[in-house]
Amino acid sequence: MKRNKTNYFLIYLILAGSVVLKIFDAFTPNVKYGKVFYRYGLFQEEKQNFQKARYFYEKAIRYNPNIADAYYHLGLIYKRNNDLEMALSNFQMATYLVNPDANSYAELGFMLRDLGQSKRSLSAFKKSMNVSPFSPESHFNLGMAFLLDNQIEDALTEVGFVDRLGEPHLAQELKMAINNRSGLSVKFK
Repeated sequence: MKRNKTNYFLIYLILAGSVVLKIFDAFTPNVKYGKVFYRYGLFQEEKQNFQKARYFYEKAIRYNPNIADAYYHLGLIYKRNNDLEMALSNFQMATYLVNPDANSYAELGFMLRDLGQSKRSLSAFKKSMNVSPFSPESHFNLGMAFLLDNQIEDALTEVGFVDRLGEPHLAQELKMAINNRSGLSVKFK
């Protein structure tokens, strides 16, 4: 008789434990769903359905707040809708997370530049270049930021990097901007 009561008690504990786990799962977001919703957002963004894409990116972030790309794409959507404050906030979140990419820093730099914060913009472009040092676009953006901050010599240095990295048209565009801004005559190849 005693053994029967023990078995019933163990069965009761197992069932109660499984019920508690089910309840816990129901109220705890599953981080795996974050990636799924992020992919739905990408799909909607490719279809130019930005409202649905925004919905899915926000849902992805609710399930997994560590998806830097979701913040990045959400920032692009807000930027597209001229909500610069929300765009800036999302680009900043994308850069605060682990292993942000050069694009996140570049977009943050563009947003800060557009808001008239040239020093912070320059810092973001430097981080973009540090993340992706062999990207001609990163050097071009940094050169333009130097130019806007009236650091002509540093901008000229970036022209050399852009040219050596195999993007002569970007180097030429940066040279023309330097010529227009500074009155210098940077020679073209």
